[in-house]
Amino acid sequence: MNSKNITIVKPGAGNNAQSEAYDIAIQPGHTGKQVMEQLKIGSEYTLSKGDGKTVDLSADIFPLVENGEKLFATTPATVGQLAA
Repeated sequence: MNSKNITIVKPGAGNNAQSEAYDIAIQPGHTGKQVMEQLKIGSEYTLSKGDGKTVDLSADIFPLVENGEKLFATTPATVGQLAA
């Protein structure tokens, strides 16, 4: 198989809180950054697999995902307090 179909889910915000889902076909060598650019999702987002672990956007994501898998486009979260 030379391509995989994946879904990128961008959780909703604002008044209607509707999530957006984008279906995309990727090939070997496809990076997370290319996915984000193709879908016109802002650079402030990161991709994760739903377990909270982010995907390296510069890495080839083809071997990291299964055909039909969902990835989530979210803004990075900061855990803990920032030093003053």
